[in-house]
Amino acid sequence: MNSLLASFVPESRDLLQVATAGLLRLEREPGDAAMINEVFRAVHTIKGSSGLFDAAALTRLVHGAEDLLGEVRAGRLTITPNMVDRVLDGLDQVSTWIDALEQHEALPGGADLVARDRLAELQALMPGRATSATTEAVANVAPDTEWLSLLDAPERNAAAQRLADHETVVAIHYVPDEGCFYRGEDPLHLLAQVPDLLALRITPRTAWPPAAELDPYHCNLAFHALAAAPPDVVAHLFRYVAEQTEIVRLPPDALATGTVQDEPSTLLPRLLAEQRRILGLPAEDEAELHLRIEGVAGVLGNLLHATTPSVPRAEFGAAVAAALDGGGPTPLLALLDRLERSGSATPADTSPRATSRVLKVDQDRVDGLMNMIGELVVCKNALPFLARRAEQVHGSREMAREIKEQYAIIDRLAQEMQGAIMQVRMIPVSEVFDRFPRLVRDLARKVDKRIELAVAGADTAADKTIIDALGDPLLHIVRNAIDHGIEPAAQREAAGKPACATLRLSACQEGDQVVVEVADDGRGIDPARMRRTAVEKQMLDSGQAERLSDQEAVNLIFRAGF
Repeated sequence: MNSLLASFVPESRDLLQVATAGLLRLEREPGDAAMINEVFRAVHTIKGSSGLFDAAALTRLVHGAEDLLGEVRAGRLTITPNMVDRVLDGLDQVSTWIDALEQHEALPGGADLVARDRLAELQALMPGRATSATTEAVANVAPDTEWLSLLDAPERNAAAQRLADHETVVAIHYVPDEGCFYRGEDPLHLLAQVPDLLALRITPRTAWPPAAELDPYHCNLAFHALAAAPPDVVAHLFRYVAEQTEIVRLPPDALATGTVQDEPSTLLPRLLAEQRRILGLPAEDEAELHLRIEGVAGVLGNLLHATTPSVPRAEFGAAVAAALDGGGPTPLLALLDRLERSGSATPADTSPRATSRVLKVDQDRVDGLMNMIGELVVCKNALPFLARRAEQVHGSREMAREIKEQYAIIDRLAQEMQGAIMQVRMIPVSEVFDRFPRLVRDLARKVDKRIELAVAGADTAADKTIIDALGDPLLHIVRNAIDHGIEPAAQREAAGKPACATLRLSACQEGDQVVVEVADDGRGIDPARMRRTAVEKQMLDSGQAERLSDQEAVNLIFRAGF
């Protein structure tokens, strides 16, 4: 798996967890504006990152969820249980596709059809909005296709063939607002999401100023593209920048005549030359050099993503990694040489990374450290023997004293290292607890019961091996509580209980152990029923069952097969 995809997979899973937890909270508190924004940001981030990979169906589905959440965020829709169901179903599908990307670096067959069906479910919750917006965007445009003369002959011929085959081809003219970067917009990424893109040209909207006066945060670009896609699909993609975009359905003879200019755009060579100049600037320290390399890598990544192939993705990633790993500007300068010679680049995966204080380490590496510290402890324990040997055999009390002093230091460091490595293996039980809010909600809806999940002590930590083993047992206990322990709302009210049951999931530290408890305020376990069931299942005869105390009868729940 390439390094960017390897980062995308766990980050997206974390964001899916944030979005799922937020949706469950919004179902209870629909007016929580801060939570609406948090869920929207999580989904928006997944959408943005997914566009870097060959996962168009995933991107479209997440985009649909983002649209729906945007309507909620704007106050035009209100969160309902049905809406939460649909969005959660969509996020479940996204999670499945992320697993496929991790295993195969590609989405499974039929993903486009699945995305279409899921999108239809989401769009059904926004009646009329998408249709009216995209229809207006396509209808009210002024044809401006003079830029078609910039196309190379192969591009023109390919588009003309599509038209000759009676396919729909649209011309897109997109001039981003000069301050678009300040609003978090990414024009290149938006164009990369256009389905069946046939051609793309990027030109300056005005003459470039001298390099010393160039403001990199001022967008001076215009984008021209051809795509074999329905106009309403393209218009829906550009709906948030509709006033900056013209979308024209080309007539069948639009590309039949005209002169193709062979002169390439000068934008790419100038940008490459500027990156070379930046890499050549002196750096005060290694930190400044790293920042400069990261900045150039980001620019090159965007250029590679938008233009013609010439450098494999893996090679680009390796050059960036080598530059950041002590190689300095040299690997990127070599890459620039190739790009300048070819005048082209390949789509590459790059995105700004948010600074995080969490470092995710493969478990095998931690296990390896544990083995090494174990060997170090064994070697350390041999030092007192050497000290005695130095004194008794060689008669050197001074050397024995020095060995003992060094032993004391090594002993302290080894113990601290062993404790620190053990702490690395410790993770909070929230890693398990976080899966249950969604589970409890879905099961409660399925059995038509009202259940509130209360979680306590989720920050209690235990060894990763233990946490991993907790999932299945807790799942069975929680399911039993919902299916058998908690009564339907009508029975609870008849018994004088609140209609909404409470299921408590808690963890706490007791000495060197972690105690995990599942409790509910349902009907409890009936000892008489336990005795009857044990007899029915032929686990006990009637005499043995009658001799059981109530606590012993309740403990039958732990018998295998009960």
